[in-house]
Amino acid sequence: MVDGSSGRSNTGFFVTEEKALAKVQRKISKLVKGTPERAKALKAIQRVHEKIANKREDFVQKMSLGLIRTYDLITFEDLNVKGVTKKSLPRKTYCRYSME
Repeated sequence: MVDGSSGRSNTGFFVTEEKALAKVQRKISKLVKGTPERAKALKAIQRVHEKIANKREDFVQKMSLGLIRTYDLITFEDLNVKGVTKKSLPRKTYCRYSME
């Protein structure tokens, strides 16, 4: 997003749920395939992944609503990134500065 403000960036949704996911994955690795206990552990993994997805979706909804309330006009540009990175600056340097 190019608007000159620092804004909010990726808040690391996976980082907050990483410990819970690691715990259930360790548990499932010790269980035998086809058992009811393994099916229960699979559901626990699905719940953790769903929680991460819900947090990401909530962030996107809040961010887009904030943009709508802040700006009168929002435009989108179809940018040829490959062509832009072939300019005078080295590709890594240009990509780094374009993401700030």
